[in-house]
Amino acid sequence: MEVRGFPRGYWRGRCRLLVLACLMPLGLLAQFPDKTDKFVNDFAQVFDASQAQGLEQRLQALSDSTTNQLVVVTVSDLAGFDAADYAQRLGQKWGVGHAEHDNGVLILLKPRNETGGGQVFIATGYGIEGVLTDMRCGQIIDTYMLPHLREGRYFQAVEAAVDQIVPLMLEEHRHDWDNESPAEESQPVVLLLVLAVLLVWLWIHYHPSPKRQALDRIADSESPDQRDAAVAQAEALGVKASKIDAAVGKIPERLKEKMWASTSLARFEQLASAGLSLGMSAESVGRMREQMTLLSLNRLNHCRERSRLDSLADVARAFGNDEQSVQRAIAIALAAIAADSLMSYRGSRFRGPSGGFTGGSSHSGFGGGHFGGGGAGRSF
Repeated sequence: MEVRGFPRGYWRGRCRLLVLACLMPLGLLAQFPDKTDKFVNDFAQVFDASQAQGLEQRLQALSDSTTNQLVVVTVSDLAGFDAADYAQRLGQKWGVGHAEHDNGVLILLKPRNETGGGQVFIATGYGIEGVLTDMRCGQIIDTYMLPHLREGRYFQAVEAAVDQIVPLMLEEHRHDWDNESPAEESQPVVLLLVLAVLLVWLWIHYHPSPKRQALDRIADSESPDQRDAAVAQAEALGVKASKIDAAVGKIPERLKEKMWASTSLARFEQLASAGLSLGMSAESVGRMREQMTLLSLNRLNHCRERSRLDSLADVARAFGNDEQSVQRAIAIALAAIAADSLMSYRGSRFRGPSGGFTGGSSHSGFGGGHFGGGGAGRSF
C-alpha cells in the first residue's frame, strides 16, 4: 500500500529510525560497567590480588571514618569517550560520594593496550573541589603518577595518587568539623542574644517614655491648636526647651511626608491647609500640588493589582490629570498585569514538580554524590 505523497516503505523506515533513537541511550549506558560494592575496581586486571585487597581496605576505612569516598577504576576501553567524560559519567552513574556532601573522588585508569595509548583522569565531586582543585589534580598526576605510568607500574601510580589525595580528604573533613562544632555550640547563646536585643528594641519602640510621646505629638501636629497643646504638655513634663524647639521644627517635614503618602485630594488639601497655618510657604505647597499630579499618574502607571486600578484612576483625575493621560496609564498597567500573569503561567507550566532541572544520578551507588565536571587528566 502506498500513501499519497510518500513512497512505499516511507513510514516503515521512519519507525525503524525512531526505535533506534529510543534504544541509543540504553546502548550508551551499557558501555559503562555496573556499580559494585568495592572501592577498587580493576576491570582491566592490571593489579595483583593482594595489591587490590590492601588498597580496598584503606579506602573502606577512609569512607567509614569521614564519609569521603575515593574510588579507583581501571578499564581496558573507554568506549569512544575521552577519559574526562567517561570518568564523570561513571562517577555520576555510580553515585560516588555522600549524597548530602558530594564528597566523592574517582581515579580512572585506562592502561596502554591494543585499543590505544594510556589515559588517566582524577574526577571530583562538587563538595571536594575546594581542597582537590583541578590544578592540584593535575599536579598529582604529573608529579606522582606519570613517572610510574610510563614504566607500566600501574598500581604504584595509583597508590602514589592515593597517598596524596587521602590526607587532603582527611584535612577537609577535620576542617569541616572544626568549623561546625563551635557554631553549633554557640548557636543557642547567639539566639538568646538576638532575642534579647529584639525584645529591648520592641519595648523602646512601642513603649516610649512620656517625654518621648510628648515630643512625637508636637512633631505630628496638624494645626496650631494641636501644636500648642502638645508643647504645653511637654513643658509640664520637664522636657528641655531645645528638644521642644527641635520637635516644632520637624512639623513641616512630617506634614510633607503625610502629603506625599496621601491617596485622596481631600486629604492632601487638608494637610496643605495645615501646612500653611504651621509655617509652610504657599510656594512650597503649590510645588507639592503640581508634583502630586504627576505622582498620582505614576502610581496608576505602575499599579500591578487589577482591583486597585479604578481607585487610583479616580485619584489621578482628582489631582488634575486629563482623561487621555489616565486611560493611557490604565492601558500600560493592564499590559504589565497581563505580562506578569503570562510569565507566572509559563513558569508553573514548565518548571515541573521539583522547581527546575537538577543534575544527579538516580543510582544510590556509594551514597548518591554528584560530580561537577572537576578534575584533571593526562595521556601517557
